[in-house]
Amino acid sequence: MSTDPAPPAVPSGPPWSIDVLADLQAGVHSADVSARLRAQVAGDPEATAILAALESTVDALSLLPLPPMPERYAVRLDAAIAAESSARAVGSAAAVRRPAQPGFAPPAFRAPAEQPGPAHTSPSPSPQLTSTPPAGAVPAQFAPRDQFAPQDQFAPQDRLGGQPRFDGPGVPAQGPTRPTDQPPPGTVISLDAARSRRRRWVGGLGIAAAVVVGATITLTSLNQSGSPSQAVPQAGSTAPAVTVTGGAPNALELTPGQFQQAYQQINGAHSGPLTDPLVSAACYGANQIAGADVLGVTQVTFKGRRASAIAVRVSATQARIVVVGLGCGVNGAKAALDSETVAR
Repeated sequence: MSTDPAPPAVPSGPPWSIDVLADLQAGVHSADVSARLRAQVAGDPEATAILAALESTVDALSLLPLPPMPERYAVRLDAAIAAESSARAVGSAAAVRRPAQPGFAPPAFRAPAEQPGPAHTSPSPSPQLTSTPPAGAVPAQFAPRDQFAPQDQFAPQDRLGGQPRFDGPGVPAQGPTRPTDQPPPGTVISLDAARSRRRRWVGGLGIAAAVVVGATITLTSLNQSGSPSQAVPQAGSTAPAVTVTGGAPNALELTPGQFQQAYQQINGAHSGPLTDPLVSAACYGANQIAGADVLGVTQVTFKGRRASAIAVRVSATQARIVVVGLGCGVNGAKAALDSETVAR
């Protein structure tokens, strides 16, 4: 007695209910059931159109902007940020400088002792005169620095600000500097500044989106306004002439009643608007074409207008070439222009 579980049943149809088609589009069924169900649905134009509408709805919903934060949560978030900023400000104000040690005094200046040597006289005094500092004064080069004031903690502007710090006469401090538009570490940013920065960030995203949309519109208008040009076929080739029409490079020129000559160039091709899975599924369903029987698809020129040619398997020795307009599959449109059976 076999204990293997029975294979899952495939929903029967046509007609198929919207719930069954929605589950198929959402991937509820297993891979085996989905494959068998899609093969059956591909032959039903009504079911194929419903699947295409579901895919279009999902794509449209994915492009919607994110909902704004509810006002009550925004108020609570602002209050929490304000409380944290206030607490940090109070903690910074309570910090106390480390006092200097009592009884510290700078060392007294002592002039270097003169070394004995031969007497030297000069007929004229030297133009460079030196003066002896008064008693108790300390020259700048011997003056001690404030070694008890933690400058890195209480005065970060001289190291991290936009201006260089000088450790002595003519000696700039070494080390990295921080741009003036960025606060030093540990500095609490005000609530208004944070909001202003967020508004600038959102505005930058809006400008970038507008640039992308403008570039897309420009490229579309350029493709639609392209001028046709005739390409010269190579010597010894039996293929029909290739033209470039309306911005579609190397589009085949199909003539009614002469589809047999173009079959070899359509068979195995994969170019044009029907390379989009959503558009091709809707177009095939509207024209009762099974996706598994498609041998190739490419963009062509038919009677002076741009179109798409689909090579469909009929038998082992025959195929059918279907010519459809560029609007095929959009909103369930059939857009069939011509068809012809050719030899494979």
